[in-house]
Amino acid sequence: MTVDDELQAARAELQRMVAAEGWEALCPRKDTEQCDGSTGVMNWWLRCPAAVTTCPHLVARREYACAEFLLTLPVYARRPKMEKVPEGLREGKLGVKRYCETIGKRVPEGAGVTMLGPVGCGKTCALALIGIAAVENWVGSVLYVDAAELFNALHEKRAEVYFDAALFLLDDMGKEYSEPWAVGGFHRLVEHRRARGLATCLSTNLSAERLRDAEVIARIIDRFIEVNSTVETQTTSQREPLPEGAWDD
Repeated sequence: MTVDDELQAARAELQRMVAAEGWEALCPRKDTEQCDGSTGVMNWWLRCPAAVTTCPHLVARREYACAEFLLTLPVYARRPKMEKVPEGLREGKLGVKRYCETIGKRVPEGAGVTMLGPVGCGKTCALALIGIAAVENWVGSVLYVDAAELFNALHEKRAEVYFDAALFLLDDMGKEYSEPWAVGGFHRLVEHRRARGLATCLSTNLSAERLRDAEVIARIIDRFIEVNSTVETQTTSQREPLPEGAWDD
C-alpha cells in the first residue's frame, strides 16, 4: 500500500468513526488550550471534521488566530475587502474569490494562487483575504511575508519557519530578487514545499510579458504552475496621493 493509499484509508476510517461515534469521542484533547483541530487515525494526524464550524475548542481560538494573523500584514492591508480586489484577480473559476470559498479543500491539496500585476493594484489585500479565509477554516499554520523580508531571513538563516507552513503567502516578488545571490536559499524553500505538497500563494509586480526578461523568477513561478492558478490584472495603482490640504489643522 502506498502512502497515498494509507492516507485515503485513514480519511475513510475517520469519516466512519465520526458517523458511528460522533466527533466528540475522537478528540484526544479535552483542554481547550491544547486542542489544535486534529485527531489521530491509523498513524495519521488528520484534520478534525468539526474544526471549522462546531468544535467549541476552536471557535474562540479562531477569532484570536485571525487577529494575530492580521498583525503580520502591512497596516494598509489589515482591513481587506473582496470588492477592492481587481476583477482579473478576483473572479473566475480559478480566481481569488473562488480559492477563498473552497480553501478548506485547496490547501490540503497543496493548491495556491499566483498573482501578476503592477504595484498598488490590490495583490497584498488579496493575499490578506486568502490568509483570513485560511485561518477561519483552520487549515493549519498560515504565514505571510514580503519578499524583501524573506530574502533577509534566508540570508540570516532564520527562514526555517516558512518551510513547513500549511499555507505560505509570499508577497511582491520582483525582478530585483532574480540575482543569483538572492535565489539560492529560495530555490531550496520552493523545492522543500513542492516536494511536501504544501500550499503557496505568491504575488509579483511583473506581468506575464515582463517575466520573459526575469528568467529566474519565471522559473520559480513555473514550479507552481501544476498546482497554482495564475491570475493577472493590468489595473493601475489604487493608492491615492496625499491631498494638498491634508495638514491644514
